[in-house]
Amino acid sequence: MAGSYQRVTPNLRRAAAICWAPAYLVVFAAVLAVQLFVPPCVGLADNADSVRLTRGSVVPNYPVEERYFRYFTPDYRKVDTPPSKVAVPIWTGRVTFLVVQWLGSFKAPGRFDVRWLGFAHFWIYLLCFSLFLVTLRGRSAVVRWVLPAAAVWIFGDVFYAAYLNSLYLDAMGFLCFLLLVVCLVPISYGRPPVWALLFLGLAALGLAASKPLNAPTVLLAGIFVALLALAQERRRMRHILITVGAGVTMIGILFIVRTPKWYEAPCLVDVVMMRIAKGPDAAQAISEFGLLPVDLRFAGQDAFRINGPSSDPAFHSRFMHNTAGGLFRSYLLHPARALQFLHEDLLRSAPRLRPLGDIEKLYSSSTVIGRSRRFCSWSDLHAAVLYHWPGLVLGLYAIAVLGAFRKLYLPVLIALIGILQFCSASLFDAVETARHLFMFHVATDVLVLMFVAWGLQLISHGRKSPGQTVSLATTAARRPLDGAAAMRSPTSLRTGADLS
Repeated sequence: MAGSYQRVTPNLRRAAAICWAPAYLVVFAAVLAVQLFVPPCVGLADNADSVRLTRGSVVPNYPVEERYFRYFTPDYRKVDTPPSKVAVPIWTGRVTFLVVQWLGSFKAPGRFDVRWLGFAHFWIYLLCFSLFLVTLRGRSAVVRWVLPAAAVWIFGDVFYAAYLNSLYLDAMGFLCFLLLVVCLVPISYGRPPVWALLFLGLAALGLAASKPLNAPTVLLAGIFVALLALAQERRRMRHILITVGAGVTMIGILFIVRTPKWYEAPCLVDVVMMRIAKGPDAAQAISEFGLLPVDLRFAGQDAFRINGPSSDPAFHSRFMHNTAGGLFRSYLLHPARALQFLHEDLLRSAPRLRPLGDIEKLYSSSTVIGRSRRFCSWSDLHAAVLYHWPGLVLGLYAIAVLGAFRKLYLPVLIALIGILQFCSASLFDAVETARHLFMFHVATDVLVLMFVAWGLQLISHGRKSPGQTVSLATTAARRPLDGAAAMRSPTSLRTGADLS
């Protein structure tokens, strides 16, 4: 019996070493497929982003009063629209829509089924998860089995799945951001594979073109890669990383500069009239933006209201010179105002994690309009932490930033991206702040997964050498080791970056 056990055990270990990645890929695909394609399907109610991505060629096949924000519908009706002469950015989501549309009409004539777009997003999501599993090759069994399970729980949640079945600008932005992070993991090790460099450029371009709010993220990622090159001892790799980092940085700068005026103007109006034009000194506050006391009649009204501030030509002529840079300078002059807005959104907007309308009307209950209750355990936990203990999230970001002292730079980058996304959504928007905090939540969940990886790595090293102190403070500046030596040394390039 002992001999049989000794023969069977190595075989089981070899089978587990071979099957762990395909098994998790199948599980993740099944979790997504059940939500996206098995009724009741989840998605997101239209928010008028479909007008931008489709140039108004499709609209939700719902009555006008229920068309936006209330219920998800996979059925869109095609409409004839005149050619637009307005300069429209090349949204990444529009490219995906055109590809799906080019493949053929997937429903009755005059209809568009958004689930075919979800099918395209589904495969891109699986690509990100597959590359994530590739980065775990060679890790300890604890890391290889527990970390993907945590990733399935977090990123298989309905909070993320609903975006795949939608025409939101955030859908492709979210996928490109995950692809960007997955590529940065092996790059931060110091010996990046070719696929990481190739996909990094593609992810950076897709993320910057997905939404103007995401272009600064690409800029930070490019600077990060360029700084990693400074720690490289090999000249050829240093030149490659500098070239890639400079290219990614230029993509970010290009899309920041090319942000259309018509895109940022409504947000600026909303911030000034709905947040700044309050209190006894409101007249003085709006005068900084060239407005008059008579414009206070629009206080509390957003730019999209029919009889709101944008409908008044006099108001428009006085306000049109304002830019995001001018609003930023105003916050520098009034830091207390900026801190107040950030505090309010951390307590009120951030906990509103899931938007309404992620389920069809047929399956919606009367108590919660259009909200699915399947696969929502992680988003419920995330929202509860933000609602009851927002200090935990602040602590998570503080610890990630302090990781720079341990030379763990990728968590620092993700933390800076999360902070940037939160500040951008809070300080430069006033109507849909909760929805625009989406990328902040994505960055937070990525940080959580990194901390899980760090804990698992400590556990695995503790099992191997309980009497030794584990150091995870290694950088790419150390001399590269071969594969076998890297796995033996707890301070090697490969294990030193496991938090990333």
